[in-house]
Amino acid sequence: MYKKTILALSIILASNSSSATPFTDYYNLIEDELYPSSYKDIEQTTSYKDGVIQGMLINSDLLIEILRSNKNARNIIIIADTINIDSPVVSDISNQSVLILARKITGEHSVNLSASEDSRAMVNVISNEIDTRISINTLNSFNQVHLENGRHYRYVKQKNQSPTDYNDENLNINSYLTSSNNNPQFIFDQAFDMSVSIYDQVPNLSLDMLSWYSDILGKSQSLLDKDINLAGLYNSIQAIKIFLEMNNNSSNYVPKLKMNVYSDSYQIILDSMSSFQDEYNQFEDHTLDIETRKDAAQLMLGHLQSALEAQQGIIDNQNKKIDSYQKVIEERSEEFKKQESIVEVLEKDFQKGILEYQANFVIETMFNCLSILADLGQAFIGAFTGNVGGVADSADQIASDVKETVFDVKNLKKLAENIGHIKKLSDNITAILKMVKEQKFGADLREQMNDINLAIPELESSALNWTLTQQDISEMLGAAEALSIRGAKAYRASLDRLMTWGSAVTGTQLALIQMSARVVELELEKTAILEDLERVEALIEKIEDDESNILEVQKYLFRSYNFFKRPLYTTQLNYNAALKYNTFKNSSVVPKLNSTYDEYNKNLVTMNQDLIDHLSSLNSYPQNYEYTFQLENEDVVKSLKESGEFTISINNNKYVSFQKNPFEYNISSFAGGTLKDRDRIRVNKIGIQLVGNDLPDGYYKFQVSHTGQFQDTYLGTSYTFNTSPQYKFYSYNSVGSHNTIVEDGAIDEYFGPYYFKPTLLSNWTFKLKDFESHDLSKLQDVKISLSLNSISTPWRSSNLF
Repeated sequence: MYKKTILALSIILASNSSSATPFTDYYNLIEDELYPSSYKDIEQTTSYKDGVIQGMLINSDLLIEILRSNKNARNIIIIADTINIDSPVVSDISNQSVLILARKITGEHSVNLSASEDSRAMVNVISNEIDTRISINTLNSFNQVHLENGRHYRYVKQKNQSPTDYNDENLNINSYLTSSNNNPQFIFDQAFDMSVSIYDQVPNLSLDMLSWYSDILGKSQSLLDKDINLAGLYNSIQAIKIFLEMNNNSSNYVPKLKMNVYSDSYQIILDSMSSFQDEYNQFEDHTLDIETRKDAAQLMLGHLQSALEAQQGIIDNQNKKIDSYQKVIEERSEEFKKQESIVEVLEKDFQKGILEYQANFVIETMFNCLSILADLGQAFIGAFTGNVGGVADSADQIASDVKETVFDVKNLKKLAENIGHIKKLSDNITAILKMVKEQKFGADLREQMNDINLAIPELESSALNWTLTQQDISEMLGAAEALSIRGAKAYRASLDRLMTWGSAVTGTQLALIQMSARVVELELEKTAILEDLERVEALIEKIEDDESNILEVQKYLFRSYNFFKRPLYTTQLNYNAALKYNTFKNSSVVPKLNSTYDEYNKNLVTMNQDLIDHLSSLNSYPQNYEYTFQLENEDVVKSLKESGEFTISINNNKYVSFQKNPFEYNISSFAGGTLKDRDRIRVNKIGIQLVGNDLPDGYYKFQVSHTGQFQDTYLGTSYTFNTSPQYKFYSYNSVGSHNTIVEDGAIDEYFGPYYFKPTLLSNWTFKLKDFESHDLSKLQDVKISLSLNSISTPWRSSNLF
């Protein structure tokens, strides 16, 4: 019969003040004041055949004790987050099997295990990191534990035989946890709550812990299939890991809301958290009688129900945004498909031009490069319509066939790698979100979450990678154009357009991943709380019958309390992104996953003050700007006549040359040079009218849209931002030479707080509705009207006295 000892159970009945644990002491951490006191335990279980010890931190004394007191046991199982060998450990393990499962094994001293020649012995060490010596010795052999070829080290010795040892990556812990351990959830519960609660103090340690436990649980599907609690915990661990990893790269993703919306929604959530915390303090006050504490717990469940209903509104709103992002990606994929036949013709024409030129002038290395680049248009189309590997294949071929002095392929290779990673992660997160929405929490969901790879670039580095690659390719094709190779100019323009679109789609995919990761975490957290709600209500009713009921309720309420913090953390992230977009300054609010009500409330005051402080520091303020001009661009006119639409790119790339790409403009030369030396250019309205002496009278309606990826400049520094694309409409009636505006693209005042003002530095598409019904044969030009606000760079007059 098992004999179970749980240390320090009496803490539950003691003061509600927080004290440190060996784990928090070791890592020099401040423990959350509401961290469940039941988690301060080391648990030991002994029987005639097994000795088991579990704890967040196990030191040498505890190891020595479990080994010494279980000499006759068949199995010794040691499970910890961290094992600290702070003094030498020496033990004979003849005829025993030892399992050590620990994320990290460290210390200044060593572990020396030994076995006699005429005995059997087995050692399994499953660990993410070992930086101390663990050896297993016999009279004639010496083996040292290592992780060179995998995180699972195995040592097997038979009677009177030489031992064997090897490594692999088999992290399935099912047999080790279930055969000898009647509390397999012990370490995972503690590790999950500890890792989340310390994220603000040591984010790297927190993420390292989450990654380790998601790895070993994710590789133990048979365990999760039969233990619903561990399966739910795995979903929670993986979801919060994805959530935190994605938010690490989220500073330049701008949600479409103005500043005050963040503080308003923040206040609503904060009010609910305040009510919950008041009751939590009552429940944790062990000087109160049990009925008072039960009442406090019941009231908390009521507040929790209200918060869950409010949370659903947040989730629904996020899902609508996700749907709009998905629609944009699908639409752009369709645009790529439409380009396929056009690009194919241009590619063939350019390839013929290369062959014709090569017949007379032999420059082999250069023409090898041009021949490969001539296939790159289809590869970029494939990257967003199905064949993700085409760009990588082209990059590999250039690396193999072309000297680095002719074409440096490193930017293209990095771009191909990013495209592949982002596409796979986007598909993963979309599949996960779909399963979560459909309430499918089984093996298929775990498989998708286990397969996820979070190695994606930040938005700015992704955009820069596209720009650098585009410059590399444009320079090479520019050389072909200078040699008057047939088809080079047209192919170059089409490839530029595809890469501009590709950069924008990648930015949208990254934003979609961010948003989806947040929804997945919120959905899974909500589901976990709802699933346990009924059981906890029953435990509250029986709270006076069994002290273990108090422990379970305490753990549940602690996680529920942290549930309030997720949307507050997300709101802080969103607010900081919006503040940076509006002011180019980082907020003084540091987003925290685990603050108290008072800290979150203090941050609310700061959020309301940040923008005021910034505005008062400016020496030049945003001013309105109105300007109308003609593009005078034959290629734009041609595109409108042929397809009813055109796209122009406006950016601050100093290498832009209108002659190289007729659809690309540098901001300094756009609009007749009137935007030169202007910073923080934001669009209020943008309009378009057709110009032509004999154009038919009638109603003309344009859809004006941007890709969602922007550049901006302020005080000499360039910035890149991303949000979901927007669609506006501009229409007018034309009678003779007189045009009457019907829709000018202005946003209704009622929606002002929810409207995001884009910068002008983006890719803008103008699409004429019912294009086929309009006769554009007499079209001569297009007229663009801008209503902006911007900050002009001050200058000094040389005539000042």
